[in-house]
Amino acid sequence: MVRVFTREKFEEDLTRILSYVDEVNSMRIDPSKDSQLIRDVIFYSDNGYLATLGEVRESLSDADSSDYIGYIMLFSDRVNIERYRAIYEIDISKFENTLVAYSVQLQQHFGLRREEAIKFDVSYADMGERIRLQPSWTKGGVYREIPITTLEQRALLDELKLKVGSGSLIPKAKKYGYQKRVYDNAVAKSGYKNLHGLRHAYAQRRYFEITNQRTSGNGWHAPFSGGKHRDELSPTERKVDNEARRILSRELGHSRKQIVSVYCGV
Repeated sequence: MVRVFTREKFEEDLTRILSYVDEVNSMRIDPSKDSQLIRDVIFYSDNGYLATLGEVRESLSDADSSDYIGYIMLFSDRVNIERYRAIYEIDISKFENTLVAYSVQLQQHFGLRREEAIKFDVSYADMGERIRLQPSWTKGGVYREIPITTLEQRALLDELKLKVGSGSLIPKAKKYGYQKRVYDNAVAKSGYKNLHGLRHAYAQRRYFEITNQRTSGNGWHAPFSGGKHRDELSPTERKVDNEARRILSRELGHSRKQIVSVYCGV
C-alpha cells in the first residue's frame, strides 16, 4: 500500500522537492507556476518500494484524490530521468580550470553537491579521519561530516592542502556566483549537462562499504550497481540494509533514509 499525505503536507514539501530538481538539472523552477508541469511521479511506500503512478492511482481509488496525494520525489515533464544515471568514471583532464577540476574531484570522491564542492575549504574540512562541511556550504544549512575511507580521498585532500592551502575553491576577490558560472560552463564544455551523477556513484560505492563493514567483509552492492533488491535480502541483511541507508542518508545530507533509494535503488 502506498503511503499518502494530505495536500497540506504535500504543499509544505513541494518547494523542497522541486529545489532538488532545480539542483540536479541546473534550472529555475517556480513551485507556484510549475507544479502543474509535474507528470512523472515516483512514490515510496514504507518499505522503500518504488511504486508506479498507476499503482498510486489505484491506491487512491477509494479516496478523494483532490485531498490526498502520494509524495516523495517528483520530476517536471522537462526532466529526462535518464540524466540521473550514476557517473562512475570521469576524465578530469577535460577540466582545464584547476579549481573546477578540484571541485569535480570532491564530488566524485565525497559525493558533495556542486555548491559544497565549490565552497570547500580543506583547511577547515579535513579532520583526519573525516571531513566536515560548514552549514554555510550545505543545502539547508545543515552541518555534516563524511568519513575518509579511501586512499584516493586522502590523496585529494593532501593535494588540496599543498596546491590551494586555506580558503575555498573560489578565486580571490570573486564570489560564489562567479565560480558557479565558471564551473557550469566547464561542465557543459566537457559534454555533461550536470555532474550530479557523481554523487549517485559515490552513494553506491559507500553503500557497499557500509554493508561490507557491518558484515565482516560479506557486504553487497546497491541494486543500481547490480546488487540484490530489498525483497531478495534475508531478514538479517535487511537490518544491515536499513542501517546502511540511515548512515548514507545522513552523510549525503538528507533527513530521510528513503531518499537513498533514488541513488541506490530498492
